[in-house]
Amino acid sequence: MLLKRESDGKALLVKRHAEPVRGLYWFPGGRLLMRETFFEAALRKSRKEIGLKISACKVLGTWNTLFERSAWGGLTQTVNILVHAKAATDAHKPLHICGDRRGRCEDGHFGQYKWVDAERTHGEDTYILEGLAKLREQAAARQASGSPECDS
Repeated sequence: MLLKRESDGKALLVKRHAEPVRGLYWFPGGRLLMRETFFEAALRKSRKEIGLKISACKVLGTWNTLFERSAWGGLTQTVNILVHAKAATDAHKPLHICGDRRGRCEDGHFGQYKWVDAERTHGEDTYILEGLAKLREQAAARQASGSPECDS
């Protein structure tokens, strides 16, 4: 999910601890459960991975990604449904997460994450940059039409 902080409009990236993107800053998320909607999955993953209550707004797009490694070894292909969500959280309040899950990492410390400006156009994986571009496109269309950010 592309989680946008309401206070300043920045998006959350989490340093992943599992393949296929281990060690990279990535949008929080994961697999869908049986009969789960995209929005239900975003709500569940937000609670599980980062401990924040969110409002799921809309699907920004679908990406097909290919990776050299997977959690099970070898090549893998994923289909990523990017849900735009927002959270009311203090910009100075630390998140207690460990990459792919909420809580402390095995070494007893919390994991790394960063809030990035939605205007970012370089310095991240292509998928991240394309997701941020979709968020900007959505904001421009919403502003032109006068519609609210989240309809849900």
